[in-house]
Amino acid sequence: MREGLRAVVQEPNGTAHRSDLARFDAAGKTSTAQTTRTGDAHAWFAGYYPAGDPRYVIVVFTERGGSGSKAAAPLAAKILELLDEKRLHAKN
Repeated sequence: MREGLRAVVQEPNGTAHRSDLARFDAAGKTSTAQTTRTGDAHAWFAGYYPAGDPRYVIVVFTERGGSGSKAAAPLAAKILELLDEKRLHAKN
């Protein structure tokens, strides 16, 4: 299961690969939840970081955001970017 979650982010065909999450050693799953026949879907990303030795869990939900790969995963990448910046500054 862990390899599959890592592939979602790290492999070129993974649904979260184009979201900029691939530059992090992250793993996770995108999802799109239908709301109604005509309404926009909810977008999800749930994952953890770093994939090899998880220390953080991240869940992003965007109400009526569309697809998880296009709406939620890019937000997760921004959150991990901020987390990395904070960790870098804490070391200095």
